[in-house]
Amino acid sequence: MITVKVGVSKYDIDRSERDRSQCPITRAISKKLQISADDVEVREEEESVWIWDEWDHPSEVYSFENDAVLNFICSWKLMEAVKPFEFNMKKRK
Repeated sequence: MITVKVGVSKYDIDRSERDRSQCPITRAISKKLQISADDVEVREEEESVWIWDEWDHPSEVYSFENDAVLNFICSWKLMEAVKPFEFNMKKRK
């Protein structure tokens, strides 16, 4: 399995605070994978990330390796202060 290390930066957080349409995690993943943020879907209930292709089919699916991502998203949604951090996600077959 492929593991991808993603870093959520202060820049990602600041951009998302100005435009709350995208979570800093979505921005960080799109930057890491060099794809449009519109093609990234973070699914909290499944603890996964789906990457959509141009035909609206999931081309890749990743799983989060720990709860840090879900804790960050929860804090973000509650409009609590969040800090930059890194997390790993594993590509599913």
